[in-house]
Amino acid sequence: MIAAKGIHKVFGGRGGAAALRGADLEIADGEFFCLLGPSGCGKTTLLRIVAGLEQADSGTVHVGGRDVTAEAPHKRGCALVFQNYALWPHLTVGENIAYGLEVQGKPKPEIRAALAAALLTYQLQGMEDRFPHQLSGGQQQRVALARAMAVKPHALLMDEPLSNLDAALRKSLRRELLEFHRREGSTVLYVTHDQEEALALSDRMAVMMEGHIVELGSPKELYARPRTLEAALFLGDMNVFRGDAVPAALGNGGAGDNGGKTLCIRPENVRAQAGKPASDGSVRDTSRDAALSGVLAFSEFAGTHALLGVETAAGRVLARAPLAEAAAWEPGTGLRLEFPEEHLLWY
Repeated sequence: MIAAKGIHKVFGGRGGAAALRGADLEIADGEFFCLLGPSGCGKTTLLRIVAGLEQADSGTVHVGGRDVTAEAPHKRGCALVFQNYALWPHLTVGENIAYGLEVQGKPKPEIRAALAAALLTYQLQGMEDRFPHQLSGGQQQRVALARAMAVKPHALLMDEPLSNLDAALRKSLRRELLEFHRREGSTVLYVTHDQEEALALSDRMAVMMEGHIVELGSPKELYARPRTLEAALFLGDMNVFRGDAVPAALGNGGAGDNGGKTLCIRPENVRAQAGKPASDGSVRDTSRDAALSGVLAFSEFAGTHALLGVETAAGRVLARAPLAEAAAWEPGTGLRLEFPEEHLLWY
């Protein structure tokens, strides 16, 4: 378990920049937890405070049920994997993996057995005598993981470990990370700014903004129905209608109850159909789904679907459509956009 309570951190002394403003975090045993947010939101600072590499101005940190707030990094029972892997360049693969065990003073037979198991588990057999510069990015990442897990930590802390890799390798290693987690059952705190990565990897995730956590839940919950506007705007593509720009055809979201100030809907939840634009820019039909008329501005091939940009009386709306349908629509084609009520998000 990892628990961080009321974490405040200001850099630059009194009057300096506040990196964390009372951040709270609790991660269950065996959970893969992703901390997601834009650059400068404080996510790496929070990870470094959990690791003991930074000291919080106030707040407490527990790892494995033990208060480690004042303890040195090497006594916290955490292992770290950094963005650049931080492998010792002058040590071989085998020496890198065994390093933590040697520091712990483990007997040589135990170290040899652990090294052999790590080489097998992380698909590094035959590479134990190579140096880091002789490895690919993916192999270096596996060495970093093997080194971290060899010491059997209470928690594994990972700071954007895939961000230096190309897109194809990132996806491949993402799957390896999931397999590693299923196999090891470790508690993982994973920091990333990559939304796709967080959605694919995490059991639960948090969205962090300006030094505090604004949203917390499962990836499906946060993507489908984010509770805060900040999370809705940050996580994935979103159509946004604010204030007076909310089309009358789309209703008021129960304005008397929750204000109905801003309406959001994801492009994949907007249904596009060919149809003549209405003169007033809005239509309804017996399906009971709200709808707008518009004109196709562009259609982008996106592999499994087409991304459409449709000009409406309420502004440009993004929608997704099957490739077969979108192939028949040229710019200037009149389209009818339907907005299923169950996918309308009001803030």
